Amino acid sequence: MVISLEKLEEAKEIARLDDIGATKSVLSAVAKEKVAQILAHYPEELGYIKRRLEERFDIGRVLPDAKSVIVGVLSYLDETKGIEALDKGCGFVSRFAWGKDYHKVMMEKMEVVANMLRQMGAKTKVYVDTGPVMEKVLAVQAGLGFMGKNTLFVHPVYGSFVFLGVIITDAIVEPAKIQPLVSKCGSCALCMEACPTSALSKPFVLDPQICIAHLTVSAKKPVPPELGKKLKGNLFGCDICQDVCPFNKNAQRTGHSEFAPRKGVYMPKLKQLLAMNEKEYKTIFKDTPVLRRLLWLLKDTAALLQAQDEENESECEQQ
Repeated sequence: MVISLEKLEEAKEIARLDDIGATKSVLSAVAKEKVAQILAHYPEELGYIKRRLEERFDIGRVLPDAKSVIVGVLSYLDETKGIEALDKGCGFVSRFAWGKDYHKVMMEKMEVVANMLRQMGAKTKVYVDTGPVMEKVLAVQAGLGFMGKNTLFVHPVYGSFVFLGVIITDAIVEPAKIQPLVSKCGSCALCMEACPTSALSKPFVLDPQICIAHLTVSAKKPVPPELGKKLKGNLFGCDICQDVCPFNKNAQRTGHSEFAPRKGVYMPKLKQLLAMNEKEYKTIFKDTPVLRRLLWLLKDTAALLQAQDEENESECEQQ
């Protein structure tokens, strides 16, 4: 079965995706080598990424007779101000977690495309940041963008504030691309220079063990005190390396309603969070990615931020 990119464009419009592309179900040798080098530095909490590595490298193990991989792109960047608008006594929640959990939103949209393929007789498997697939690498191979020095996928129109969804299928998409992993960052190193913890000490290599996003979202233990002083107001996640990226400065804002900032989620007050019980927590942050974080761990980070606020205030009074 052969499917044209024009047909995929039709499905993209119906699913209300921002972009779509396709590549052959083969990872380049260069991609495999780079991914293996990066994963070698990952901590235990991100061990799920290392598991099923052979499947990540060999898509045919995920879906026998796989011929193509379709990648969908959905922006979550709107006109709302980021951490630069953070008020004293509040904590910053990363943009990706302001609204409805992207796994659910993106899965629904990718299923619209997958159902079209199934109706034509194709087999499909759909993943949104959950299965043994290299979404960012496949998005680049599909010609949708490039890898930034901060290790994030960058779309030329929507920047890096995007979600990716993947459909593995036995259908042949023509023309399918295999674009090389070439960056467009040039000599720019703003993301590396802006990282408060130096987690981006080398281009295209992230040290997740000192990355604020990992420490405040995925880590199963409290943020180490020595790194807590470098949080820069970040309570859950971190957008600093993305905020300074020129491609995001000029990115097209989309304003998808599903990701609109919710009251109580967008820059929550630290005192209210520290006094919150489990029921209140689950009510305020319902259906958002923030609920991935155990309340006691979120409170621990909030306490670090509050202490930092008090310390900064004390220093100002002494001057």
